[in-house]
Amino acid sequence: MDAAPKLIESVAALLWPLIVILVIILFRPAVAALIGSARTRKFTIKVGGQELTMEEVNQQQLVQNRDLLQRLAELTQKVDGASPSPAKDNGRVVSPSPSVSNLVLWVDDNPGNNAFFVEYLGKAGIQTDIAVSTAVGQRKFKPGKYRFVISDMGRRERHGYNSDAGIDLLDAVRAEDQSVPFFIYCSTQAKNRFGQIALDRGASGVTASPTELFSLLGIGQQELGL
Repeated sequence: MDAAPKLIESVAALLWPLIVILVIILFRPAVAALIGSARTRKFTIKVGGQELTMEEVNQQQLVQNRDLLQRLAELTQKVDGASPSPAKDNGRVVSPSPSVSNLVLWVDDNPGNNAFFVEYLGKAGIQTDIAVSTAVGQRKFKPGKYRFVISDMGRRERHGYNSDAGIDLLDAVRAEDQSVPFFIYCSTQAKNRFGQIALDRGASGVTASPTELFSLLGIGQQELGL
């Protein structure tokens, strides 16, 4: 009986982000038709403030759909009677302070990879301030300015590729602000290599899953208009 509340909580945490991504699938046929008609033309569309080719649009949707299927499989196993597994140290859902504006700092040297996510945040009334390097992110960050900070892990920096640049930015932010939620959204390999280090240094969450990132950010259904 003790497992029942935990199961319900686990299902609830996963369910609404899955619904959000299901919307993508519903519109996928129209997007696929557009891509098919555009294969011989090299034009771009603007998503989340980024110019994306049709191939990039398709790739991002494929990634999100693959993640959706994986999360649905995990959810099915839990509903079928498996006990909820312990948290994998990915982080926790963080509710931002009401006094913090709905502005997000997202640091990634390839912001086009996050264009659809930025678009979703915009529909929830959350604006994204983009930085493409740790140095720019540090200059932009001010305590109380951002609702939360998101960073990738490895980045091309001024002096070359830095595989744990996200931790460098985390240390800089934590030196100024101990409370602002800080999330690292990175590849599975980077998460496995540096995730626990980031959590030990004060990250609020580390994930390679777009579905899980929605849950970690704590953006409610009402904010997304669902």
